[in-house]
Amino acid sequence: MSLAASEADIEIGSRPIGVVFFRRVEQLGERVFIKLQRRDGCTEISWKDFGALVAKTIRGLYSLGLSKGDVVGIVAENCLEWLCADLATLAAGYANVVVSPRLSDARLIKILGHSQARHAFVENKSIALRLGRLRPQLPMLEHIIVMGDSGERCAGVLSFAQLLRLGGENSSLPVHELLEPVREDDLATVIYTSGSTGEPKGVMRTHRNIIANITSGGAITLSKPEEVVALVLNLNHLLGRYGFHKSVVTGRTTALVETTELQLDLETVQGLAPTSMSLVPRVLDKICATIFAMSDLVKAWAELETLDQEKSMRGALDEPAKTRYDSLRRTLSETSSAHSEEDSSIFPMRERRCRQGSCASSS
Repeated sequence: MSLAASEADIEIGSRPIGVVFFRRVEQLGERVFIKLQRRDGCTEISWKDFGALVAKTIRGLYSLGLSKGDVVGIVAENCLEWLCADLATLAAGYANVVVSPRLSDARLIKILGHSQARHAFVENKSIALRLGRLRPQLPMLEHIIVMGDSGERCAGVLSFAQLLRLGGENSSLPVHELLEPVREDDLATVIYTSGSTGEPKGVMRTHRNIIANITSGGAITLSKPEEVVALVLNLNHLLGRYGFHKSVVTGRTTALVETTELQLDLETVQGLAPTSMSLVPRVLDKICATIFAMSDLVKAWAELETLDQEKSMRGALDEPAKTRYDSLRRTLSETSSAHSEEDSSIFPMRERRCRQGSCASSS
């Protein structure tokens, strides 16, 4: 398959993200789309299988009576169902609102109430019960769909498995008919952000906005088969979600770790062998601290940083401090080079794949 933008790719560059996704499903079929790392191991999911999951979710939501333009909340941390809920709602023209479950009750009421969310995907039973208690203050909310565990014992709550069964019962309904009315300038998602101060305000983003952020106005280029991005940021974070949407548009394999970004296990990331990942300072600080803690050179790095700060403040170091500064830099540089040559760095990104036996196919 050519890596240059084909005529089909040029065409889908101006289409809603759901159309782009299902085009990739047709093109890439059995190629791995999702590498899912859970506590019990790593599972690989193909474009074809994930496409079928999204299609079932779309049909299930349609069976619940949703119409184009209705708003759906997603109140959860990183998980496979989050990815599915995001794509299904975007594809079918149901504007979504992603919300961190760590927000206060007052903030949840404000966001879900202001956006007039009719349905909400939630991560687990405890969040479903929490939203259930808030329902009197959320008159628009009709259904709560539980992702991570069964909601069958909760009144007024639908489990994700039940939603998929509904979708399966409507398998004769062509998904493309549900995608057809969606247009590039339709509302895709509402992101609530306060900026630096004040109450969160809803930022309205269209499908055209999402695609333009990914392509920067240029043509879409299909990713190489070996490209793997690790999603380690929270998907409720705009940058984390951008990484997923870019994978959808460019056909890139996505490795998802089902954990919070500040509980990241570097050995897990190493096993997924990503070629890239996006980070923010607080996560990078944690990664650096973890790497340093694995080494007996922590004190040397700390001393070098102190001397570097002193040099910046004074403009120069005295002779003994300069000698020590140069010695530390040389030692740490040599150590880094040695680790690189031995291929023992913490992120052997490009060469290693999942450890033998640790990844299984979903099929």
